[in-house]
Amino acid sequence: MGKLFILFTYLSIALSSSCAFSTCIVIYRTDKEIIVGADSRRLAFVFNEKTNQFRDVTFDNFCKIRHQGSINYAVAGFNDDLLHEVAMQASKGKNDLAKVAADYIKLLTPRLEASAEAFRRQDINKYKERFQEPAIADVAFFGFDKGKPVVIYLMFLITTPPNQPVRIRSEYKVDQHVTLLGVFGEIVKMPFNNVMAELKKNPVTAIRRFIGLENKANPMWVGGPIDVMRVNVQGRTWVAKKKICG
Repeated sequence: MGKLFILFTYLSIALSSSCAFSTCIVIYRTDKEIIVGADSRRLAFVFNEKTNQFRDVTFDNFCKIRHQGSINYAVAGFNDDLLHEVAMQASKGKNDLAKVAADYIKLLTPRLEASAEAFRRQDINKYKERFQEPAIADVAFFGFDKGKPVVIYLMFLITTPPNQPVRIRSEYKVDQHVTLLGVFGEIVKMPFNNVMAELKKNPVTAIRRFIGLENKANPMWVGGPIDVMRVNVQGRTWVAKKKICG
């Protein structure tokens, strides 16, 4: 039986056709709310033990925006099941976004290192192909703190060369007006003022259009239904979501 490895989502701005990650997540924060949109494409590769070869497979039913209690989050990167599992663990019973993010870093880093190291040991050539860029995962936690919208963006980066055991460091950014996860090469080609003007005029329409641009330019990496969530001080509202996303 083949083994299925799920890889989902991260490309740096310098896009590469050989990169294996997929997704496009756009987060827009105003003074009163947060609007988040994500595509549904999930990239996997199946390892056939008889042929020792991998085959890429895509799925269009993945829920990239999720929540627990008052904490909302979106994940992008290698071993997305692990990214979601740890997000649920870190956010359980908590309302403090900064605390959740700090706990997430502590919980995820060693487990993500172990997961990536197992992959590296199994197939060093495939590892080199998939991780030409250091980014292995990124995560955004978002919600309201003391009546104000907060977006915390975490990026996880591989710091070691392919011939050494995997080690990972993290970067932390807070309250950017626009946060992009995954494939966003087409979006960043646009003048930032134009991006902001579209978002201010109609954020949901703009987010859908931006994700559509990435789908058109990178159909292997981005596609499927677009889920959209709005969060204000009263709580969250789904503008659109797949039935399987609960």
